[in-house]
This record gives sequence, structure tokens and C-alpha cells, in this order.
Amino acid sequence: MIAIECHPFSTHTVAMACKELIITVATSRNIFIEWDPKIWIKEEHYKVYLSHERKAYNYFKHADRDPEQAYDGPELDDLRFINEIQTVFNILGHVKITGVNDPEFNNFSCLMMIRYPEYFKLDFLDAYPLLKKQFQQLDRTSANMLLALRFHLFKAGLLPKVPPL
Repeated sequence: MIAIECHPFSTHTVAMACKELIITVATSRNIFIEWDPKIWIKEEHYKVYLSHERKAYNYFKHADRDPEQAYDGPELDDLRFINEIQTVFNILGHVKITGVNDPEFNNFSCLMMIRYPEYFKLDFLDAYPLLKKQFQQLDRTSANMLLALRFHLFKAGLLPKVPPL
């Protein structure tokens, strides 16, 4: 959904549902997931990220109670950012629960860190050697991470073609 730029409202609903599912499964299995945004996001951006994430999530979660209420969450570009970062967190949770670390997970996470380097604490890469290796090997000059993401997904057989921007 992120790669083909679906509307951020749709993507947010799916990203947050995945988060809730991961939390439920991890809790029932007593699995600790290191996805607290404080671990990954630089301190100066943490509160804004959390505020935007909660505000948008609460709007969609409670829309059935007040369907006439206008959306007052983050701007669409900020919501796209929240969705992309939440998807990185969802990947971390999925890997922790299942033990499956698909290369496309690493590609997506690396591309998001390249897309938003000012937000991420990158010292955590030392704990994830495969991710760190892939992060170091990526072309940092690319101005368009979504195109790179689309290409990676196409190459992996997950998109039928590389959609234009």
C-alpha cells in the first residue's frame, strides 16, 4: 500500500490493525518486542511522532461513534510518514514473533531509514547485522525511495510491474 501510494487513511487503518494484532499475539506468547519509538526515533521527533500516531489512530478507531466528526489528525504527508514508520515497527514485531526475516522486510526498513534519516537513531543497527549490511550497501544518492521500494517489490515478484510515480 505504501509502495503504490494508496490513500494514507486506508494505509493507516491497515498499519494500526497490524500493530494491534502483533501486540495481541506478542502479549499472549509473552514475547517482548523492541519497538518503542523512543528506541528508534530521535528524541526531538519522538513526541510529535507519538502525538500524530495516536491522534490519527483514535480518529479512525472511534469513527463509528461519531461518523459526522471531521478528520482533525495530522496532514496527509505526516500521516504517510506515520504509516511508513509504523510499518517498520510492524515488521520488527512480525520478525520477533515468527522468527521469519524476509529480505524485503530489511529492504523496506532500510529504505525508510534512508527516506527519513533525520528521524532515526541509527546506532541500533549494530544489533541487526543483516539489516546494517543492507543499509550500508544501499545507494544513498537516490532521491526517490518509493521508486526504489517499488523496484525491490517488483524484483521480488510482489508487484506485477514497477508503477510510475
